[in-house]
Amino acid sequence: MGGLLFDIVGKTVSFLTVAAFGLLLAIPAIIALARRWAVGDRQNQATAVVTASLELLLEN
Repeated sequence: MGGLLFDIVGKTVSFLTVAAFGLLLAIPAIIALARRWAVGDRQNQATAVVTASLELLLEN
């Protein structure tokens, strides 16, 4: 029973670590998206999402 509990806790911690790391990597995209979003009427929101995503891909 102890082994099963250890396995569940280990997988949970691993998942949370990966999720937190993923969120940290997403911060530049979120910032870029917010900047594009603030541009206003010159650029629609769908274009802002695509542009921010492409910027993130080009940075990495």
